[in-house]
Parts: sequence; structure tokens; C-alpha cells
Amino acid sequence: MGPTQPNQCTKKNKRNLSIRERIQIGIENDNGFAARQCQELEEWLLAKYEAWDEEPPLNVEMCDREFEQILRTMKQNKEMDRLAKLRIEEAKQLKFEYESEGARLQNILDFVGLPAHVLSSAGKASLKNLTDLASVLKIKDAQESTYCISLLRLKEEMERTEEEIIEKEKDVEKLNHKLITGKENLKQINDFYQNKNESSHVNIPLLQKRQKETHSMHQKCVKYEEQMFDMKDKEDVIRNFKKFHHETLVQLHQDLMSMKTELQPFEEKYKRYKTLPPDINLAKVKVAEVKRQLILLEQKLQCDIDALAL
Repeated sequence: MGPTQPNQCTKKNKRNLSIRERIQIGIENDNGFAARQCQELEEWLLAKYEAWDEEPPLNVEMCDREFEQILRTMKQNKEMDRLAKLRIEEAKQLKFEYESEGARLQNILDFVGLPAHVLSSAGKASLKNLTDLASVLKIKDAQESTYCISLLRLKEEMERTEEEIIEKEKDVEKLNHKLITGKENLKQINDFYQNKNESSHVNIPLLQKRQKETHSMHQKCVKYEEQMFDMKDKEDVIRNFKKFHHETLVQLHQDLMSMKTELQPFEEKYKRYKTLPPDINLAKVKVAEVKRQLILLEQKLQCDIDALAL
């Protein structure tokens, strides 16, 4: 039989060291990076095993390969912990936004004074349009004046936006013209450079100057293209926002008036219901009192009839 093959760790390393021994060796050898790595690993193990109420294996000897595996595990765990914290923060932010949106819609329904299930299909559609419009206008109540003021502000903002679009289009045209001019100049410079290369007598200083000019013009062309694409994206976004024009505002006003007319009978019925006692026991007491008054009136009427008969 041949000799027994040594362990991989033993073959690569003549001796095994614990984490604390590695920290001490790193400090003695003035190897700050290795010492910091070991200290970071020690702090991480202390925190983890403290949470588990166990003693961390800081004095356990290990070879370099095992130590590197533990380091990689620590880095992976830290990265996963960081991603988990970011995910939790994102979930909290989404929860806050959903709760805020729900509270805002509930405030609008509470102002109307009726739950959504008692409305007709047209009323529900109008209510949905109103809530969508309120979401776009960023308003928190259902008063007609608030809608009108917000719509006027939106109209003014649209007019300002249209003026900005016109200015941006002019800027885009200027940039496009500059881009075309720059490309033509670049082509001329490239042709000139090619002709100079083909020529047997090359003016080196002029060639270097042309190369610098070519590089500068190329950078300007790239910059102008980026600005032009950015302007076009902004123009598309602003044009899509133009759906709230004058005709749409008039239609929304008509829908608002129609919904107000539809809610009038419910408002009158609500006023009649409001006169009733809020509690059923109080209602029973009130009915009994009315019955007693009715009996007294009947007795008085009977007495009057008997008196007339006499």
C-alpha cells in the first residue's frame, strides 16, 4: 500500500490557526487588511451567536481554505441582510402610500354622505370619475369650488406647459440643426484626414489639430443627440397629459351637475331619516308616548261627544 494522502488543508498549510490567532498575527506582521477581515468576522460571529445564545467558535483552529469559506459566508449573509432591510423599507413605504390613498378616497365618500353601494350605475361611474379626477388634481375633498379651482389651475399649468413645449421644440430644432452641421463638419474632417493619409506629404501638426477637432466635434454630436432625445421624451410626456382639455373639463362639469341632481332625492330622504331617534329604544319610547297622547285625545273627544249628547 502507498502512503496515505494528506488532508487538503494540511497539505496547503503546515498549521491551523483560530480567528483570534489570525488577528494577532495580522497585527504583528503589520497586515492591516487581514487583521480587519478577522476582526470583522469576529464581530459578525459574536453578534450571530449572541442572538442564538451560544458561544461563538473563535478559538477553533481552521485552515486557510476553511477560513476563506467562512469569510465568503459572512459576506453573503451581510449582503442578504442588507437586501432584506431594503425590501422591508420598501414594503413599509408601499403600505403607507396605500393607506394614504385609501384614507383620501374614504374622505371623499364621507363628504358625499352616502355609501357607494346605494348609488346607481351612473352614480358609481360618476363617483369613480370624480375620484380619478381628484387623484389627478391632488385634492382631498369633494366640494364643487375645490374642483373648479383645481381645474382652473390645471388649465393654467397646461397653457404654461404648451409654451414650454414650443420653446423646447425650438431648442430641439436648434440642436438638430447643430447636429446635422456637426455631422457634415465631421464628414469633411474625416475626408480631409483620409486624403491627408493618402498623400505622401503629411503635415503632422495640422493633422494632430484636425484629430483634436474631430474628437471634440464627435463629443458635441453625442451630447446634442442625448439632449435631443431627452427633449423628445419630455415632449411626449407633456403631450399625453393634454387629455384634460376644455371639452373634457366641460363634460366633467356636466357629469358633476348630473350627479348632484341625482343625489338630491337621497339628500331629502336623509334629512327625513335624520329627524328619527338614533336609538331603537328611544324610538319605542316615542311611539308609546304618541299612543298615550292618542288615547287621551280619544277620551277627551268622547267626553265632548257625551257632553253634546246631554
